Formats: sequence, structure tokens, C-alpha cells
Amino acid sequence: MATALLSLAALQLDFGRAAEAQLPATGLLDLSVESITTDVSDPTIVEVADDGTIVFAERKGAINRITADGTQTEAGVIPVSANQCAGCPTEDVPLEEGGLHGLLLYPDFSADGGQLLAYYSVPGSLGTAPVTPNHPDAGGDPAEEGIFRLSRFTMTGGTLDLASEEVLLENATEWYECCHYGGDIEWLADGTVVLSTGDDTNPHESNGFSPHDANEGRDAFNAMRTSQNPADRRGKILRLDVDDLDGDGSLVPADNPHVGDAAYDPYVYAMGFRSNYRIDVDPVSQAIVVGNVGPDAQRPDAARGPEGHDEVEVVPAGGGSNHGWPMCIGDAEAYVQYDAFGADNPGEPFDCADTVPAQIHYTYHPDLSFPAMAHGITRTAIAGPVYRYDGDGEYAFPEAYQGQFLMLEFSRNSMVTVPFDSDTATLDTTAMAPALLGSLTGPIDATIGPDGAVYVANYGAGFYNAPGGSIARIVPRGLLDGVLPSDAGADSDATAPIALAAAALLVLLFPARSRELI
Repeated sequence: MATALLSLAALQLDFGRAAEAQLPATGLLDLSVESITTDVSDPTIVEVADDGTIVFAERKGAINRITADGTQTEAGVIPVSANQCAGCPTEDVPLEEGGLHGLLLYPDFSADGGQLLAYYSVPGSLGTAPVTPNHPDAGGDPAEEGIFRLSRFTMTGGTLDLASEEVLLENATEWYECCHYGGDIEWLADGTVVLSTGDDTNPHESNGFSPHDANEGRDAFNAMRTSQNPADRRGKILRLDVDDLDGDGSLVPADNPHVGDAAYDPYVYAMGFRSNYRIDVDPVSQAIVVGNVGPDAQRPDAARGPEGHDEVEVVPAGGGSNHGWPMCIGDAEAYVQYDAFGADNPGEPFDCADTVPAQIHYTYHPDLSFPAMAHGITRTAIAGPVYRYDGDGEYAFPEAYQGQFLMLEFSRNSMVTVPFDSDTATLDTTAMAPALLGSLTGPIDATIGPDGAVYVANYGAGFYNAPGGSIARIVPRGLLDGVLPSDAGADSDATAPIALAAAALLVLLFPARSRELI
């Protein structure tokens, strides 16, 4: 309660800046959450086919189907390497935070089945990590690495055919040190797909700052070897032609931004990410919105760099951008270089001049630059969809939500709306507004259904085998009388600080938990 009041007080320090936050015309808390199923175990991704069939994946490899009549079945289980997984293949060293982290249905998928893509950690792959063909010196020690795999499977009716697997891409994964594997897969309009991959770097020995330990034997503690290494596929957004649409016999799109550059792995579309677990593609601009989970430093340090931020980044259509990690964070703030990591010998700050700043960046503390994010003290930024829906489904959101980026906050159990300008591929952060406060439980993925609802995978309240998980949908329910005015006019300017402060108080009354899950 005391923390909530502190956040409330912080928001009142500057009514002028907080009042810049224009709330959607539909008002605060005009959405409700309906549970579809709680028969889940650590759900990680939810997809909805055009006929309304729901398919969701779980961390431990299960793929489940819910048909239009509500019947839920387990379609199959992809064997994965994951810790705290009783049903997973036995291994001497299962991969911490491993599992099934990516799922994407083909556009013609239906209740009758179809094809899907999955990204998962391969059991028994330690010591067999792929060496990228053109770059044998890409970061890491293959003896200490295993595999994350992107594959295509076929589902017939309600049954996943494991024998149908077609391996499309394999990515090296450091096996003994945890974390950050990414795994989101999304279609672009041209039929290619983009895949997020995290920095695969241990964050726990850099005091919450940038891990760039270049000492011998410390590869797993150096994100420069992955995120800033153009030859490596980690810490990136990759783009693939999974169906070889151009018929050249390669899954590398010929127009990828670095094709022909010998310094780059040809799949690299954008680079410089830490934990880009969930991404989404704006259907109009084809820009990619990225939720990038940041490190844990509670305060800046002149000898180390800025405090930890979570970020929302935007990759422009066509890619080619560098988002800075582990050199920079937030508004392109530079970390300090260390010649010998861990020693008391800071060098010069990194050069962030050619990196792309995050469009949203927030810390553990209330920040009046982003007053809508003052509603919590933990951080895990998750990119939901940009809401664009032109159907006549019964759960279509009000018009004010068209073009709104739906940002999920895994640790705060909340959702925030931010207008997205498709012409400039920018988020209007002056118009951020809380939309759902505390009514989600570890929201980890979201998608728009054919009925206009937003379907959410709630991971649950914990790390592994978490209670309280569900598949749910967000639907409109109408303005709550007396909460906010029904139109975003002058009155909204006056009430914005109060509403945002109330949001901080509401959500901080809910139990928070550590955000370093993904």
C-alpha cells in the first residue's frame, strides 16, 4: 500500500505532463476478460484460425485445440528440453527456460487441420549446435551449446502428426547458462515469416547492467557475441521464406537487408535485442513491434550505465535496424565498456549513434514520460497486436481502438493501449492509457480472433507449473459510468492525471512477482 501511495504521489508531481496522456474515447476499463479454459499448464502462445478454432501451446511441448463448440483436446506433444517438466525426455542437463515458445498457424488452418510452425528447444541436442554455414566463428562454444529448432508440422483434425516434421532452421543455444531465447513467429504480408531470438546470455553476474564479459571462457556472459554479432542468429529478428515462394531453393528471402554482406548471417532482419520474447506485425505498415525485456539494475551507475528498462521497439518495414543491446538501452542511453569485466576499470561509454532508440522505455520507478506505466513496480514488456479489425464480429472493439497497439505487461497483469501511426511507424506515447488493470494473470501472448475479440494466453502466477493460467478473450463491455467522460475532449485533460494515478493504485494493490522469467 505504501508503494502504491508513493506511485500516486509521484504522478501528482507534474500534472502538466501527466495531462498530456489522452485517454481513448471509450474510456478507462471498458473491456472485460472472459475465461475460455483453465485446463492449461504454462501456456505460452495462443492462435485463432479464421473459423474460430483456437490452438494454444504450452511450455512443456503440448499443443491443444479448442473447437467452436468448446471441445478441448490435446492434439499432440512436441518433445522439448525444459526444466521442471516431469513428462519431458530425461536429460542430464535440461535447458532452463527451454520449451515450446513459438507457434504460428498457416492462414488456411481450420478445425479440419492444416500446417503450423513451432519453435522449441531440442532434447538431447547438447554438443550438437549448428555452425552457421558462412560464419563458423559465430559466437559461442559448440560443445556447450544445443539447439532451438523452427519446424513445420501438419495437424489432421485434432491430431498433430509428429512424423510430418520438416526442420526449417536450427539456432545455437548455450546450454549451461540461462536465459533469453525469444521464439515468437509472425507472418508478413508477402508470405515470409519473422522469428524473434533472444540474446542467450546469462544476466546474473553483471549486477543488472550490460553483460559484455569478453574474458576467456565467459562467452555465456557476453551478449556482444550474439546481439551485436551480425554473424550470429541470436538477439535478432530473423526473416525466412519458409515456403520458398521465390523458388530459388533457399529459405533466405532475396530482399533481406543484409543478403550479400559477408559479415552477416543472411537471415538477419534486425539486431540488438535482449529478450524479445513477443513481437507483432502491424498489418498496415508491416512494421514489427517488439516487446524487449530489460535488465534489473535499480538505479543508474556512472561507472556502469543506466538503470534497467523494459522497452517497446519498432522495426521498420524492410528491417536493417540495430536496437543497441548490450551497448545501449532505453532512449539510446549508453552502457560503459569494461576491458576486463568485473574489475574496477571502466572504459568509455559505447557509441549509440547508429542504434535505434526504444519508443517506450520504463524502469522500476514511476516515470512521467510514460505515466501510464506508473501502475506497477515490476517489469516484463510483452508485445500484443496492433488492433486492426474490419469485420462484423460480435466482439469487435469500439472504433477508438482501431490502430491501438495493445501492450501487455506480464508482471503487472495488465494491458495498456498506445496509438500506432502506420505512416511513420511510431507509437504516440502521449496517448498511452491503461485498459485492463489486474484482470489478467501473467499475460504472455495475444492475438485478434475472427470475431473481433483479443485472445490471450495467461501463463499464470509463477515461473514453472504456474497456477492460475488460462486461455481467455478480451471483449468490450461499455463505459463504466462515472469513471471517465465518454469523449476525449478538454475534460480528459483534467482527469488524465487522476485516472493514471488511480491506475497505479489499483494495480499495485495486486501481488507482484519477479519479472525475470523470459
